[in-house]
Amino acid sequence: LWHGTNIAVAAPILTSGLRIMPHSSGRVGSGIYLASMQEKSAQYTCYYGSKYGCMFLAEAALGKMHTVTSDGHHASSLKKAPKGYDSVRAVGTNEPTNWKTMNIDNRKVQLPQGGSKPSNVSSSFGHDEFLAYEEAQVRLR
Repeated sequence: LWHGTNIAVAAPILTSGLRIMPHSSGRVGSGIYLASMQEKSAQYTCYYGSKYGCMFLAEAALGKMHTVTSDGHHASSLKKAPKGYDSVRAVGTNEPTNWKTMNIDNRKVQLPQGGSKPSNVSSSFGHDEFLAYEEAQVRLR
């Protein structure tokens, strides 16, 4: 999965990995935001007028995902996955054309493939986003 950020944050990420900042929050709460499509993560690379950004490829152990299709207080106030879940998937109106299962480091992983297609889901999110609320769930590749 992809994580996009502005260039100012790239060095700390390279030094210590993706971290959950204590006072940060977004449309799906305070966690590590990942996307299955580069075009979504690229939207996070050019904040504050910077013309440079950075994209990271990450592996995430998402486990059982709770899905949301709209933002609002129910989603933005999350600090951890709801009880019985390991992560949250914000389902978007666009999704990867398909997913390919591969063995990497003796584990089966799913990789998004191809361009995008409509997901046929009514959602306030344009693309799928995946939220990990524990730093140990995500590692850079």
